[in-house]
Amino acid sequence: MKKNLFIFILVVVVIALVAFIIFDKNNNLKEVETVTVAPVATTTEEVIGNAAIASGSIENFIGDITAMPDSTEAPKQEVITEESQIPLGAIKLEISDKGFTPKSFKVLAGKPVTLALTATGTNTHVFIFPNDSLMGLTVLIRGGETKTINFVSPKAGTYLFRDDIPTYRENTGEMIVKDLVIN
Repeated sequence: MKKNLFIFILVVVVIALVAFIIFDKNNNLKEVETVTVAPVATTTEEVIGNAAIASGSIENFIGDITAMPDSTEAPKQEVITEESQIPLGAIKLEISDKGFTPKSFKVLAGKPVTLALTATGTNTHVFIFPNDSLMGLTVLIRGGETKTINFVSPKAGTYLFRDDIPTYRENTGEMIVKDLVIN
């Protein structure tokens, strides 16, 4: 009985998520265009954050970030059962009822990225970029679960993300995508 109720609630949440994405084109959390001065050099932290490709082949990063979540075209997600399975260089984000830790991260434009998303506590969360160009990066994470998603980062800019469960929609963060400039 509990399993059927959980499946029903999960289906309702997914349908609500898809409806929200399709019909809520005017929300306030669209991509924020920024004008930034390119850095003279890139920090080691930024390079390491994009070094996830060392853990696998480039094929792991092929996927259309604009595709519908969980479609065959969207970037692939993987459930991680042990911390040792998280690829070296992955960007680790924890999602809780109180928000994201860390609240922001930096990546390089056009480079492979691996996000490792962990839902701390027992509640389910939906990680989403409420931006049509990043729809394929939506991830449903059950309490206590860790999932990775591999993708190639979009053009430079600041991209807001949030927890799309209605109770937690105020929990937001940002992905800062920078161009690599070396003089």
